Amino acid sequence: MGFADVPRAEREILALGLAGQGITGEDHPVLAAVAQAPDPDLALAGLAQVAERDAGLVGALAEDQEFRTRVAAVLGVSKALADHLARHPADSALLRGPEASRRLDAKVLRAEFLRAVGADPEDAEPRAWLELEPVARLAAAYHRRILHLAARDLVHGGARRPRRRRP
Repeated sequence: MGFADVPRAEREILALGLAGQGITGEDHPVLAAVAQAPDPDLALAGLAQVAERDAGLVGALAEDQEFRTRVAAVLGVSKALADHLARHPADSALLRGPEASRRLDAKVLRAEFLRAVGADPEDAEPRAWLELEPVARLAAAYHRRILHLAARDLVHGGARRPRRRRP
């Protein structure tokens, strides 16, 4: 399956409850997706880390191919995004469904970041009003969007390029 550290991979597969499926990955779609990640070892370690905080993740990945592909791709390129998902397991929802491949408008992103720190995006001069951890909340919102963008780019090749007009 492309694992460089087979003993560690076997331990993580056991921890994920996938041991009965075999290490070939042919019997389990989650292992097959992890094997296709840019770095299978990194993807498996990230999956184990995130699944520790989200007990339903492996089951959801097994049921949804697009979700599984996005999660495996992201976890296979970034320990930082695995760390983010472990801290914010609900953010995996950004990688599910039709919205996961949609490009967000700059105004939507701006509003999301302002709301993260308690500011009203409709104000002429929005100001953060949160006294507790506004920087951490803004960083989490930023990482949430990096997660979404990375999944889009890795799985769908990024934003579609406009077609050239013929003269």
